[in-house]
Amino acid sequence: MQHALAIWLPNQIGISLDELATYAKAGENLPEAATKVEQPLANFLAGQTKHTHEDRRAWVMEKNGKVRQTWLNLSNIISSAFGEDSAYQQRYDLASAVLHSREARGSQLLLNAAGLRKKATLVGFSTLETLCQPENSSGPMLFGAALAVQLHHAAEIGGTTLAADDRRAGQLFGDLTGGLKAGLDYLGQGSRDDPFVIDANLEFYGTQYALLEQLGVNINLSKKLVDYDLQGRFCDLWKMKDREYWFLVRNIEANIIEIPTL
Repeated sequence: MQHALAIWLPNQIGISLDELATYAKAGENLPEAATKVEQPLANFLAGQTKHTHEDRRAWVMEKNGKVRQTWLNLSNIISSAFGEDSAYQQRYDLASAVLHSREARGSQLLLNAAGLRKKATLVGFSTLETLCQPENSSGPMLFGAALAVQLHHAAEIGGTTLAADDRRAGQLFGDLTGGLKAGLDYLGQGSRDDPFVIDANLEFYGTQYALLEQLGVNINLSKKLVDYDLQGRFCDLWKMKDREYWFLVRNIEANIIEIPTL
């Protein structure tokens, strides 16, 4: 169940964030679609903590002091995360049936205890093996981290109220419809003596991937390093067999952007 939540929650936030980006307008507050971004997280947090005996957290409480009335549809979360015909869905259905005494009842255990124990053991090992595969554990975390970085970037820039135009307002939330445009979204040729300079309005790391994909680069066949360009500036370096792609890194530690907004 926890694995399903780890997949479902970032996916729901990502879908809502994509929708928000299409409605974002420069110089205006966030549209009503912004509530869809926070709602899945609010439901998860409130649903996870409303029965605790510890001090109530702010997200669990309504303005009137009452506990939020929210719940998570576990069956829908499982189906959304894994698909209705997946092995995970079948295992969840089996576990639910056992918990609610529809399967593995006393009479069944009495007649075939050894067989049921063996089946349960095999299902357990199969589930554990699947969960331990790196792609199943790291994938949701990486996606969730990327969303967090995107939202943090939008907040640091000042949100839509400070965006120069509607296109840039959407870009704050990851909307790169129409692709990245040289001279508008980035400068440079991507070489060591002329590295790519990404516009400060764009989230730096996600835009790297987007630009490389736009240029036809298979990042799975490239090696990412860090190095200094010919002027001694810190850069991200993507090495391919036939060429290299250099990106001038922003000074994040000082909380400033060393490059001007294009």
